[in-house]
Amino acid sequence: MRISPSFKKEKVFCVGANKTGTSSVEKALIDLGYKLGHQEHGQDLITHYKARNFSKIAQFCKSADAFQDAPFSWHYTGIYMDQYFKNAKFILTVRDSPEQWYQSLTRFHSKILGLEGRIPTADNLKEAKRSRNNTMWDNFNARHVIEGSDPYDK
Repeated sequence: MRISPSFKKEKVFCVGANKTGTSSVEKALIDLGYKLGHQEHGQDLITHYKARNFSKIAQFCKSADAFQDAPFSWHYTGIYMDQYFKNAKFILTVRDSPEQWYQSLTRFHSKILGLEGRIPTADNLKEAKRSRNNTMWDNFNARHVIEGSDPYDK
């Protein structure tokens, strides 16, 4: 099934946290004919996000019909996109429980960092490039409040 061009005038944002099914939503949107924003380019907007310069993020949104993950899963971005893009649609993805999300996140980060099941440290995240301009630490720290030196402290 394809979405009619007139319906695609409205932007679609998947605002769920990473590891809550956002990749599945991305695939579904692509299957429906949406053009998805390039995720790495979205992650490169971290400097603008931290400065709360949402106009740069909104400019990026002119590149596609739908968006997911960073910076759209970060606090406040959805609020601004709702103001900027009238009639935008928002999809919130969640896990069944916080523990299920935590286990999925730590397994995924361990896998992509090659840590053989060990939970990554702050140093692991700081050393791992996530996109051209930032590290996993930058992205993780933008979404989660990290107190102390353990980014995965429940």
